[in-house]
Amino acid sequence: MKLFVCCLLVIAANAVTAAPAGQKLAKLREVLNDFKKINGSIEHNGLMLNTPLMDDDEKCCAGSVLKCFSSKLSELKTTKAEHMKKFRRNLEKSMIEKSVNACSEEDTKKAICQACEDYSMKDSRVFMQALESLLQKAYDRLKN
Repeated sequence: MKLFVCCLLVIAANAVTAAPAGQKLAKLREVLNDFKKINGSIEHNGLMLNTPLMDDDEKCCAGSVLKCFSSKLSELKTTKAEHMKKFRRNLEKSMIEKSVNACSEEDTKKAICQACEDYSMKDSRVFMQALESLLQKAYDRLKN
């Protein structure tokens, strides 16, 4: 009987710890699908936006980078405004922010991150490619 109870506890513990990663993966998949819907509807008319292009030195700044992307999305013109609203709402969820961040909470607090306005101005197409890259890297990391 004790063995049975121990097995149940192990199974329950695994289910509890696995759920958040599965939820993050599902939410990231939803965000990536929304990204694809809006990306094709954006009017890329030479608009220049502050665009974070993350390198390895900035990996602990992924949360602030995501906030930068989210804040600049409102400057883009799209024919799918409702999809854009949903996409921005999802990007601002803490689950997505935690998903893109590959660093420990301690390392993230120590990181010195650039302000959004300090990133160089890039064409809106480059901006969208960089955002997609950030989301896709997070998805791939959680998937593996």
